[in-house]
Amino acid sequence: MPYVDRGEAKIWYTVQGTGFPLLTLAPGGMRSSVPLWEVAAINPLTAYAGQYQMIAMDQR
Repeated sequence: MPYVDRGEAKIWYTVQGTGFPLLTLAPGGMRSSVPLWEVAAINPLTAYAGQYQMIAMDQR
């Protein structure tokens, strides 16, 4: 699992697909996490991975 480490913060992210990179912020407000995309009406990580490089990260 890829992580970004900044001091005490450790943020998980994932990359899917190829092409122009798009950053998605996970739904859920203060409790957001990438797995919430799986229950969303549209999961951009799978819907657009054929056209773009989808980058999703958990919010801190």
